[in-house]
Formats: sequence, structure tokens, C-alpha cells
Amino acid sequence: MIEISDPSFDLSQTQSYKLSIRLIPDGFCFAIFDIEKRLIHYSFHKHTVPADNEFLKRSYEQVFFCCDSPSYTLLPQSIFQPELQNDYWRLNFGETNDKLLYDKVRLTDIVNLYSLDENPIFQQCNRMFPTMQVVHRQSIHINMAVMKNKQMNRPQLYLHTTDHSFDVLYLDKGKVILANSFSFHKEDEFLYFVLNIFDQLKLDQYQTEVLLPECFDGDLKNQLSQYLKNIITYTPQQKELSDTLNKEEIAKQYTLLNVPFSISNN
Repeated sequence: MIEISDPSFDLSQTQSYKLSIRLIPDGFCFAIFDIEKRLIHYSFHKHTVPADNEFLKRSYEQVFFCCDSPSYTLLPQSIFQPELQNDYWRLNFGETNDKLLYDKVRLTDIVNLYSLDENPIFQQCNRMFPTMQVVHRQSIHINMAVMKNKQMNRPQLYLHTTDHSFDVLYLDKGKVILANSFSFHKEDEFLYFVLNIFDQLKLDQYQTEVLLPECFDGDLKNQLSQYLKNIITYTPQQKELSDTLNKEEIAKQYTLLNVPFSISNN
């Protein structure tokens, strides 16, 4: 277990804080943000949600649960009809017994339709926070990338890794040209997928900006740098980390991107 708190954290003020929960391969983690969106508490637990955790027994202004489901499909908001979501899903993936949810991604015409595997940790969190908002990780990535790309106003490729998979986004002038996810087990598989994207989109390996979050895996970054010559590392701007917290330690377990303050659901 890892728990880190900022001195400014006040357990009696949680109703003004936001709580973000995320499943990770060997357990789950959660982060608490104050009204200025500063990360003021981080906690990592293996295997299960501790029922006696004092931080999870409190009420919060908003509670988010980040869904890492690999199954999702992006649809235009202009044609999306909630009552037809099962039909959309069937066309892409076939029948499913999983629960289907969708996010409307701000600043875009995109609806992200995804499945939710209601595992025991999710079910326990849902009992503790019955009004929590479930958000898919790719929705968060798209929202972040669109905001950043609108500022830069030029073509950019964004990469973000999770456990044995990565999400890729290619944008130009705030418009999403490509959004996809790939599974990989070895570094050369990761490199093959990325270079194939460059080939399919006819991107310049010397000029195209490739943006990686600062917690991006160092070995994968070194592999990319052999072929891609315009790699930029960035710090997410829509939230801040208190100076008293160990950012490197937190980045090992929790991606700072995954705090969905700008996503609307259903």
C-alpha cells in the first residue's frame, strides 16, 4: 500500500474535493484533488478496496471511475442515438452481456461507446459511491489532446501507454484524424504499430510532432527516438501536482492524465 498526502489536505473538507478512482493491473488507486484541481492525496492498494479506508468513507463533490476497457468505438455525436447503442455495438463487436456506457467528449463531435466489465472492485466502489461517474480512459486522452492541439494548431501524434497496450491519437487543428488502441507484449511490437501508423498516414518521421506524457515508459521512448526525430515530452496542464508529493512515485502506478474533469456522460 502507498498513501501520500499533502499537508493542506483536510479530511473534513472532502465535500469540496474531487475523487478519481482507477483500476490497475495488481489493484486499484485513487487520487483526491482540491478545488484548484491540485492533487493533494494519492493512494495505491493491492487486490481489493479496503472497507475501513478513512478516505473512501467520506463524501466528495464528484467521484470519477476511470474505465480501462479495451473495447470501445467512436461515433459522431450528430448521428448517435442512445437507444441504438446496442445496435452500434453489435455492428462492431457482436453480441455482449457487458454493460454499455458512453461519453460525450467536449470540444469534439465524438461519442465514445464502450463496454464495462463490472468486476468486484468496480462493484464495491459503486456501492460506496452510487453516483460516481464512469469515464473511459480514451475519452480523457482525446479531451486532453484536443485542448492541447487547438493551442498548437498543427498536426500532432499523441501516445499514451497502459499495461501492455497503448492509445494513439493523431490530430490537426483540433480535429481528431485517428484514435485507436493496440495491445503489445514486446518493445518491437509497440514500435511496429507506431511506425505502421506513420506509414499508413504518410507522416514525416523527422517533422511530425510526437507527444509523450512525462511519465511515458523510458525504454519505449528510447526505441521511438531511433526512428522519430521530433519527440516532445509534456506535463498535463489541466491539473497540478502539489510540490510536496513525489510525482515519480505516483507516476509508477497512476497516470496523471486520468482525471476526467472535462467529460460528460450519458
